[in-house]
Amino acid sequence: MNRLDRWRQSEMTPEQRVVVLDLSEAIKVALRTGRMDDAHHHALQMHALSQDHAGLHAYGHWLSARVQFARGQRRPALRHLYLTVMAPYGTLRRRLRVV
Repeated sequence: MNRLDRWRQSEMTPEQRVVVLDLSEAIKVALRTGRMDDAHHHALQMHALSQDHAGLHAYGHWLSARVQFARGQRRPALRHLYLTVMAPYGTLRRRLRVV
C-alpha cells in the first residue's frame, strides 16, 4: 500500500467527525457545570477518536489542557498544551506511514 492509499484509508468518516464534535461540546458543558470527571472522560474519548484528523486532534489536546487546568493539574495541562502544537505533525506522520 502506498502513502496515498494509506491517507485515503485512514480518513475520518463524517459520522466519526460528528461524534468527536459532540464530545467536544460535552467537554465544554461538563467544564461549565463543574463535572470534572465527566469532562476528563469525554476528553479521553475525544482524543482516541480524533487521531486521524489533524485539526480535531489538536483541538482535543486543547480541551484536555483546559480540563487538566480546571482540575488543578498543571503539569498534565502543560503537556497537553505542547501536544496541541505537535498533534497535527503526529496525525500527518501516522496517516502517511506505510504499513
